Amino acid sequence: MYLSQNLLELLVEYYKNAYDYDFVALSELHIAHPNSIPVLLQITKFANILAQFILDDDSTDTYSELV
Repeated sequence: MYLSQNLLELLVEYYKNAYDYDFVALSELHIAHPNSIPVLLQITKFANILAQFILDDDSTDTYSELV
């Protein structure tokens, strides 16, 4: 599936903050730094996953979501 422009911008910002590299949307690669890493507009959507979070009191919460 294809990301909307808004979601693509959010994903680029997330990657920049999470990995401390220079990520850029593929559509802006021509004006970006030569070492920038392109983020593609097309993604693969997977089925449900389970994410388990451990809370401060050592209890857990489990969430089922689409990724």
